[in-house]
Amino acid sequence: MIRPSRLPRLRDRMVALLGDPDSVLRRSAGIDTDYGHDLDIASRHLATGELYWVAGDMAALATAAGRALDTVRWSTADRPSGTGLMVMDGGVGWLRTSDGELPVDAISWGPAPAGLLLTLWVDRQRLDDNLADRGARVDPEQVPALVPMRGHTLPVAAEAMPVGELDDEVRTLAVTLWSAWQLMYQPTLAERSRAEIDRGVRRAYARADRPEPEVTIVDLRSLYRPADPDHQARVEPGRYSHRWVVTGHWRDQPHGPGRSLRKRIWIPDYIKGPDGAPLLTRERVNVWRR
Repeated sequence: MIRPSRLPRLRDRMVALLGDPDSVLRRSAGIDTDYGHDLDIASRHLATGELYWVAGDMAALATAAGRALDTVRWSTADRPSGTGLMVMDGGVGWLRTSDGELPVDAISWGPAPAGLLLTLWVDRQRLDDNLADRGARVDPEQVPALVPMRGHTLPVAAEAMPVGELDDEVRTLAVTLWSAWQLMYQPTLAERSRAEIDRGVRRAYARADRPEPEVTIVDLRSLYRPADPDHQARVEPGRYSHRWVVTGHWRDQPHGPGRSLRKRIWIPDYIKGPDGAPLLTRERVNVWRR
């Protein structure tokens, strides 16, 4: 498990191994020139990017909300920072590898010559467990705690692109990341806090004359209650004879000068209808795969 308090130290180790031409990662990248180039860019993103740690419940909500998206936009305004690394506790999505399917534990992002580069990372322990079944192990001296598995470049444009145009392999992961970016700034849904960094990490940064590292923790609000803020204003007494559940969805909310701009916010499940009316229920089974 990647703890948020240790993330700065792990990030520094990842940068060091990615920059070492003799490391296993770099020797493997030498087989594929494009992949090696992506690792160079990913290393720069790690070195300069903001660090985020998303709790499991929040990651699950981002996954569900991502499924409801029809378009996404990859402009600078849509990201919480120009470059960054977001760890998803418990993993999200599935990545096909030669050893089977593995959840993705982290996604980093940042500018690349052709657009926005997303790098998909898997926890080293998952790879070690797979190898252990065949009598081998991952060398922790040569392989970082998070292992880069894929790189995908997305187009950066002022206009949104249809979700269906995303590559099949990255679609679920990309929309989950985009959803997490948006949800973390909705105070009715998310709580953001700073991780307490390990004392040894803080001392190491101080000795190197580096600013104290920061890790933003994103979690689902503990007192979260789904509600429709416009419920009372829209419902007329006697108009409806039942109450029902409205499924969560995205809404374009006006903001900015003269409310001329739009930003997407997630409206969670809520109950609609007059107070006291019978609730219509429909049996539903949700299968979560994270």
